Amino acid sequence: KHRAPVCFARDACENPHWNVIQTLVNEFKQNSAPDLFIDLHCPGGNVDDTYFYAPQEPFTTPEYERDLEAFFNTLASNMPDAMRYDKRVYRCPFIPDNQGQNLQGTTYFHLHRRHFGQSRLKLALGSETPWGVPGYDKDLFSQCGAAYGKAVSQFLQARIP
Repeated sequence: KHRAPVCFARDACENPHWNVIQTLVNEFKQNSAPDLFIDLHCPGGNVDDTYFYAPQEPFTTPEYERDLEAFFNTLASNMPDAMRYDKRVYRCPFIPDNQGQNLQGTTYFHLHRRHFGQSRLKLALGSETPWGVPGYDKDLFSQCGAAYGKAVSQFLQARIP
């Protein structure tokens, strides 16, 4: 993050600097977007809960809001008790942050902006899961990963014919 010359986490655009982001953007151009896209990150410092970034109005629809709430509820019902998750979500204004980075360059916003309502894409989110918090061990992370997997599976099963 914040790596010169362009922040890797915010390089999604028509001509990305980083090859892996270019590959991802090209995949979205050549094929329809996925039904659900979650860009996994880890917050810095002493943050000890899982939270998300999602678009705010006018970049959403009532259907998006319904799907977002359903996904959060499903994840909450599967998340291990030891991993704090309060369904916290930051609604991105997509203006430069306190380090001058613009959230419009995140892969989830790029995907959402380019494909939502024009393909099968239901949700594109950024996730922050506190992998580095003292006391959080590999067993808890495994349970957290399983919770994500169950939530994704349940979410998709409910929406795909």
